[in-house]
Amino acid sequence: MPSAATPALAYDPANQRFLMAYEGYIPPRVQGQLLDAEGNWVGSSFFISSRSFTVCCDDIKITYDSVNRRFLVVWMEMGWIWGQLVNADGTLFGANLAISFMGSSPSAAYDPVSQSFLVIWTERGFFSEDIRGRRVGADGSWIGFEILIDVGPGVQRAPQIGYDSANQRFLVAYDDGDQISGRLVGADGSLVGEKFQIATSRENLDRMVVAYDAAHRRFLVVWSAIYEYVVWGQLVNADGTLFLGKLRISTTALAAWPSVAAAYDSARQRFLVVWWVPDFDSRKRGYYGQQVNADGTLFLDREFLVSITALPDETYAPAIAYDTANQRFLMAWETRNYETTFTDIYGLLLAGLPLKPLASLTLNAESFRPGDPLNLDVRVLTPPHASPLGNWSFEAAAWLETPLEAPADLFSLLHIGGPGHQVTLPPGSERIFPLLHLSVLPPVPAGSYRFGIRLNHTITREQLSRDEAPFEVISP
Repeated sequence: MPSAATPALAYDPANQRFLMAYEGYIPPRVQGQLLDAEGNWVGSSFFISSRSFTVCCDDIKITYDSVNRRFLVVWMEMGWIWGQLVNADGTLFGANLAISFMGSSPSAAYDPVSQSFLVIWTERGFFSEDIRGRRVGADGSWIGFEILIDVGPGVQRAPQIGYDSANQRFLVAYDDGDQISGRLVGADGSLVGEKFQIATSRENLDRMVVAYDAAHRRFLVVWSAIYEYVVWGQLVNADGTLFLGKLRISTTALAAWPSVAAAYDSARQRFLVVWWVPDFDSRKRGYYGQQVNADGTLFLDREFLVSITALPDETYAPAIAYDTANQRFLMAWETRNYETTFTDIYGLLLAGLPLKPLASLTLNAESFRPGDPLNLDVRVLTPPHASPLGNWSFEAAAWLETPLEAPADLFSLLHIGGPGHQVTLPPGSERIFPLLHLSVLPPVPAGSYRFGIRLNHTITREQLSRDEAPFEVISP
């Protein structure tokens, strides 16, 4: 999508379509585009907001009305919170809705039992910022008065919302000064219990999302930290208690740019979390992902590369939605176009994770002395879907980087199947190969070492996966 920014996505299971809403530049208005299950455009783009200013809008969000088969798009424009109902065919239902006259950071979710939406936002006062909400009917009418979710002293901001279908209530999570707080809200707008801590330290919160696991009746709250460049998560039970402790989702030394998105895979009962990594090494730069199991464990040993991008620092605002019919995700993000000076939106279907064969190295320690045992294994995962030829075939090469001078600092130790010999695994495989097992590490120079593994396509030589495992050798 050219000349567009800040995409938001929602899925329509009745028609197996997505609605993508975004900030358009020409003219500067909220615009929409229907996409089919393959990511193709359905019809042309259309205007959602009726006004056109020099500056468009911020914080676009979408939720889906499964009963009346309509979307509600909300956004902030000129300090107001607006909404618009969009029919499944892309036509507008009614006019733009003025939801609040003083707000920012809107978010919304839908309760199919009462057939109403809960829209939440940040409202700025003279000396504080509050979290407020309003119920909106399926026809766009206001229901009742504003809901004062948290109007205490201090700054409460940037709320996100998730819907608990089992208990017919919402979780509102928000930045609350030096912590992330949560509040349960009933479908009728009543507050359920007191607010509670989700995280005691917010690590300079930049962006937060909430996803819901209907099978286990838990929420996953995910946020990214600005200065630590880390993606964190916390599972929250339906009653507001925390399930286990805070979870570090980005586990390697790669910096996580403050942009994160998450959605729930109901078929595999796992969450998918994605974020942007602006690494100066083009082989490592791009969007990364990790899957979080229902019990709070990580599905993979470390994050995997979802999409490589060419630009070092100009990719932001990911959005992701799950297609329940085809059991896959659609991901969208913006990236800067230096020819037009605007940003464009790109998309990717994630039909099963990992997308390509994935290799990850495991060492039994981070430092060794001569005489210690050293065990190096590689875990190889193949995508759950078949390759064009059925099974997945590739070549795997491992290497060791040492503190010695070239050419001895980089050499091939082995190939899993032998030099030039391809490895073939069926879809959905998980294999652990012992690469190097030494009962006694021989005398080697002290210093920094690094094992590496690379999976290559057998014909095109395309790099499918790459991982490294650094370690130190200490003088005895």
